[in-house]
Amino acid sequence: FSLESVPGDSPIVIYLVTSLVVERLQQQLTSEIKINSVFPDTLMLQLTERYTKKMPVKLNLDLEFERQYMQVDKLKILPDSVTVSGPKNIIDSLSEICTLPEKLTGLKKNISVALNLEPIDKVEFSVEEVTVNAPVEKFTEESIEIPIQVINIPDSLFLRTFPASIEITYREGLSDYKKVSEHMFMAVIDYSAKGSSIGNKLVVELIKVPEYLQ
Repeated sequence: FSLESVPGDSPIVIYLVTSLVVERLQQQLTSEIKINSVFPDTLMLQLTERYTKKMPVKLNLDLEFERQYMQVDKLKILPDSVTVSGPKNIIDSLSEICTLPEKLTGLKKNISVALNLEPIDKVEFSVEEVTVNAPVEKFTEESIEIPIQVINIPDSLFLRTFPASIEITYREGLSDYKKVSEHMFMAVIDYSAKGSSIGNKLVVELIKVPEYLQ
């Protein structure tokens, strides 16, 4: 064979002339079989250094719940990251590893499901699947009124909003019923963003909300 080495991270190319291995191949066959020729006459092999990197797992998961049921906390992925290895040019192009698409319907209780990782040519994963846990509960709907706060306003100015408060309607799991209070929310008007306002109306943003509420 001949060896062609390229500087840098380029792969090493090996050319193997198949006629040179006919005798070795013949030894693996019975005496009734004779090799007359081998096609192709040359094999080209590309060798490159194997690289390893740890990457987060991204879910490709669609959840649909029964009426009056909802997800009441973040999805938990185990493991939430995997070690991948393969050619450097492929590994460097990756930022996350996705699961194969999955859709679950009619959910009304906690779930635990195993999801396979989406294969990538020439790349190996430390695990082939991850487990996803989702807490599901029946929900109730409530409302709460909170004041509107103004931020990024010069000290020389005073801004009064009409109305001075907003009402928020939210869904919560039954296990969290009556645990919600006003201080868990924050509604603001950003004075520095007044250039995007319409007339004398400014946008109210909800910048603080408990994660387990909808």
